[in-house]
Amino acid sequence: MNNWLTHHLALFLGSLTGMYLALLVPIVAFGVPPLLKVLGLISSYWIQLWALFVLQRGASNADIKREAKADADHAALSHIAVTTDRAFAVLQRLTGKDGGE
Repeated sequence: MNNWLTHHLALFLGSLTGMYLALLVPIVAFGVPPLLKVLGLISSYWIQLWALFVLQRGASNADIKREAKADADHAALSHIAVTTDRAFAVLQRLTGKDGGE
């Protein structure tokens, strides 16, 4: 549940809608009384800390996916190399030549 929530929050904060909200909320705040502006300032720091956590969580999930892809790529390339070496060895046995000639 936590992964799902942070994944979707990171998607929302990085979207065009999230950017519009970040631009429009301060503009709308000009007509707000001073006490609410102070509360908004305090809450904006809280939102920055919360957004930082969400973005770090999103980066962590992306790192996990990149690492899994790197492992899969390594396994595939290792399989190709071993198969090629075996095929080359069979070819050498059949032709009686080594690879240097």
